[in-house]
Amino acid sequence: MQRRSLSILCLLGAMFSAHAAPAAEAAKLRVTLLSGLNHHPWQQTTPAIVAALEASGRFTVTEVIPPSPADQAASTAFHIDLSKTDVVVNNWTDYPVKLPAGQTGVFPWMDEVLRFVRSGGGFVGIHAASFERHPEFLRLAGLHWRSAKAGDRIALDDAGKIVRTPKDEGPATGHGHKFEWKVTTRQPQHPIMAGLPAEWLHVQDELWHATRGPAEQMEILATALSPVTKANEPMLWTVSFGQGRVFMTMLGHDGLAMSCLGFRTVLARGTEWAATGKVTLPVPADFPRDKPVTVPTAPNRP
Repeated sequence: MQRRSLSILCLLGAMFSAHAAPAAEAAKLRVTLLSGLNHHPWQQTTPAIVAALEASGRFTVTEVIPPSPADQAASTAFHIDLSKTDVVVNNWTDYPVKLPAGQTGVFPWMDEVLRFVRSGGGFVGIHAASFERHPEFLRLAGLHWRSAKAGDRIALDDAGKIVRTPKDEGPATGHGHKFEWKVTTRQPQHPIMAGLPAEWLHVQDELWHATRGPAEQMEILATALSPVTKANEPMLWTVSFGQGRVFMTMLGHDGLAMSCLGFRTVLARGTEWAATGKVTLPVPADFPRDKPVTVPTAPNRP
């Protein structure tokens, strides 16, 4: 089933527009937002994502809710028309679903998304959202929440050099208590990061450590220092997937985390980059630096 974002979110977008000036004279990019299933509070985060994107003035958002993978017949019959989409933003994961014996949880609509990206479309993955059981998703994401067996662990040393820990060595992915933490820019010349401060303080959020994956054709844009591992853990990165562009953010556990102006700004700029390869959206003058900056949050989805 598909549905347009609620009109109230459009009103919220107008309220927030002071924090993200629209790109002048640019045609709006078409976002397909996958939602409706996530072991994180998607009822909070989906409206927040819609509000952040539409407030920028650069996007129109269509929400798509795939069936639960526990319903094999519905999931097999479900398809996504991406012919009029510029970028897929993912806030959906099948992680919490227990599947019947023998069911893989891999369905044609997931292949349609991957085919779209591979052929040149854009993809944005947010925090926990992933196609957990799809064998190609980890390649698309580069890194994600996985056991040590799932792939290499990537961190950066204090000089910004990549430190790669092979699979089966070191910790599995995890996180400590939620707290406010600094995001450190690592690629200031990248279009998504251009104009952002070298460091900025993010609101209370989960800080994931030891994300795992193949980590192929990745560029790490920003890190955060984990109090658990004492390592600079990747927080924002890009992946080349076929002809497509992927932007991944580990920020955004819940509605509070998504109220951060830093999160909203990076999400909008990363989505524009994934869709076009360029960024026209400006960095707000009140972008956070030494203290978090928040904006009003969208109402929870019923």
